[in-house]
Amino acid sequence: MSLFPQSSAAAHSSPFLVDPSSRASDWLRAHLSSLSSEGVEVTTQEDDRFLLTLELAIRFGKTLIVREVGRVSPMLYPVLRRDLVGTGPYKAR
Repeated sequence: MSLFPQSSAAAHSSPFLVDPSSRASDWLRAHLSSLSSEGVEVTTQEDDRFLLTLELAIRFGKTLIVREVGRVSPMLYPVLRRDLVGTGPYKAR
């Protein structure tokens, strides 16, 4: 298990967890679920509803765990850089 933040600011905004056994990610999901009343969303990039799940997690401030990432999809780059733009009554956090 390793955590690879680029800097302290990057660690706060977009952490990566390399966890081949899935034990750490299971613990993380359980721990975050116990801290949050909203729970934690878990998905994979191959899920048919991935984009919808990602959009709703961003919109409503939910914690999202993306498992089984072989490579980071280019559609996640703006999210990881925090290049989010609010439209209408919604504001990016």
